[in-house]
Amino acid sequence: MQNAGNPVSVQPSTLVEDRTISLGTNNENLTKQETSDCKHEYLDVDDVNMVGINQLYILAYNITVQSVSSRITVDNVTICFNRSTELKKQIFKLCSKLMYDEDEFSILDNNSALVYNDLLEPGTFKLHKGRLLACIIDNGEDVPPSSADIAIPVSSFDSPNIVMGKVGTSISVIALTAHLITFCLVPSLRNLPGYNLASLSLAFLIGYSFVLIGQIPEVRGLFCSVSAILQQNFLLAAFFCMNVMAFDVWRTLKMATTKLATSSHNKKRTQFIFYSIYSWGMPLIITTISVVLDYTEDVPTWIKPGYGKKDTCWITSIMAKTIFFSIPAFSLFLANGAFFIMSAFIIKNNTMNSVSDQQRQTARLNFVLYVRLGLMMGVTWLLGIIATISDSNDLWLISDLLNSLQGLFVFLLFTCSRKVFKHIRERVSLRTPKSSTCDNKTLSSTDKQVTN
Repeated sequence: MQNAGNPVSVQPSTLVEDRTISLGTNNENLTKQETSDCKHEYLDVDDVNMVGINQLYILAYNITVQSVSSRITVDNVTICFNRSTELKKQIFKLCSKLMYDEDEFSILDNNSALVYNDLLEPGTFKLHKGRLLACIIDNGEDVPPSSADIAIPVSSFDSPNIVMGKVGTSISVIALTAHLITFCLVPSLRNLPGYNLASLSLAFLIGYSFVLIGQIPEVRGLFCSVSAILQQNFLLAAFFCMNVMAFDVWRTLKMATTKLATSSHNKKRTQFIFYSIYSWGMPLIITTISVVLDYTEDVPTWIKPGYGKKDTCWITSIMAKTIFFSIPAFSLFLANGAFFIMSAFIIKNNTMNSVSDQQRQTARLNFVLYVRLGLMMGVTWLLGIIATISDSNDLWLISDLLNSLQGLFVFLLFTCSRKVFKHIRERVSLRTPKSSTCDNKTLSSTDKQVTN
């Protein structure tokens, strides 16, 4: 069989796409006549390739049809495809769409939709405020004038989830960039927790940037696959960086209960190096394994990530995404929860007797901030799981929005702090003109504050 990207043309007399629909006198007759004399076959995402926005290539029959078509005719035998729920979602996501008014369609008893002479099965359309959003159907027939004739096609990239995700991700990219700039400019932020947070911010920044790149319609083929691979690597790195932060908070509080509460600058630098090897190396190992499997022959299809397939710049195999992304992320969330619980017990028992009040207060503050960030990431994760199980568009919208705004949460929790504002005030006071009699005293006082 030839490559799916270059389907072989076939003779219409032997293999054709069947677009005709026999209309009955009522809904029941319509459904019966639609599926009568059909040879039914199951069709899943692994059985097809998306070739173009509205074209579907069926591997078994070596034919390209409209993505909305549910049957073909082979040697005078009509084959009706029972498409999986996941395939319907992929088709609806990638196709160009039109919006129909309520007088241009009707919903049948079996939850299908009849749009003029075209029958749409459940899962291939969406209802929104009394109107119907469906993939564009080109059956070559004339239909009565309608609002659909003058409607602007709705790209799959313009769905509410995608739009909100783009906006949120863009905001996060800006916020993370601002945080990293602030980290470089404010000396008091450049401690071990600050460097750990900078690693998290950098991982999110790169990951989110490639998420935005992958949503550009022109990014396809190799570039789409590369974007998907880099998304996986850097988003996993963000999860591992969060794991490092949770561990470091617990370790700091634990050390505060002993005489090992303080450590030298060199030891902290060594600790950060070990943290970096873990948080950046583990995602690289996972991503490398998944890439090798994806491009190795004689490997079961179910475990291949399928980077960039169906014009989707992400992991397209559900099983592979579960193994190489969801399970590692979920395991890290569980580990983070364990570290936070152990840290909370240390604070509750008030056993930090070997450190000063200021160190104790700083440790507790870091704990509270990291717990907030961890809870936000955890809630987003749980919403995604619930949305997958319930297939709720509203939950998916909330989950996608919260997930895309992680960078903004980092900025609000850690950049907009008293420490940063204090540094800004000190820098401003250095540049503010003073009277000649007070100038030397002010500069001297400010220098002492900065030094401290």
